[in-house]
Amino acid sequence: MIDEALRLAEILRVRAIDLRSQVAASSRLQRVSRYVGFSKPLPDRVEDVLDAVPRKARAVVRQARDRHQLEVVSADGHLPTAWRLYCKNMRRLGSLSYPLRFLEALLDETPGRHRVSLVNWDGRPVAGLVSFTYQDRVMPYFY
Repeated sequence: MIDEALRLAEILRVRAIDLRSQVAASSRLQRVSRYVGFSKPLPDRVEDVLDAVPRKARAVVRQARDRHQLEVVSADGHLPTAWRLYCKNMRRLGSLSYPLRFLEALLDETPGRHRVSLVNWDGRPVAGLVSFTYQDRVMPYFY
């Protein structure tokens, strides 16, 4: 993959190839440290997730949930709505967004290893998240 990316980069005269991983994919590529990653062990039980959030943030989460009756729903069928929210956010940031068909292909390739979630407020979607699992990790993909 790297050989082909380098070959295409030369043909297309691109200035950068963006490959993100925890470990450098190739010593032939320059490492850039502009992105920050983090990880945190998840509790064994869903009920314990909120307790793992810092105290002040936990209060904000509870307040948002209780005061505004936020509801989280999850199903693959929510992808088009989550994608529209993602595109709206990317536009605000002045960034390009991935096409819907790319994300649909990712879901097709990861049966049982992804989750598409929406946060609804008063019946309207206000946030979306696609998460993928790999081995012992959950990786949030976009909001």
